[in-house]
Amino acid sequence: MASVKYIKSAAEIPVREKYVLVQYGAARETIRHSRGTIIILPDRAPGLKPEDLTAAMSEANRIADENGLSIVYVVDRRAHSRTKPDP
Repeated sequence: MASVKYIKSAAEIPVREKYVLVQYGAARETIRHSRGTIIILPDRAPGLKPEDLTAAMSEANRIADENGLSIVYVVDRRAHSRTKPDP
């Protein structure tokens, strides 16, 4: 199982590194691209439960294992919420 590294933004991931990233965004989505996979959890969903994060982390670990990656990056939700503009 991959280790988890909490970061403030995706910009902290080394440029040449393949990765799995869990972050918060507008809607639940999984994006695959040449450098890896991004799993997005809705940041404003009133029904977002701890089980949703657990499921996303399980998926991230599975993808990391399948691709021989040792780290799953997670954008720290507290850092994410501090960067949101005020309404």
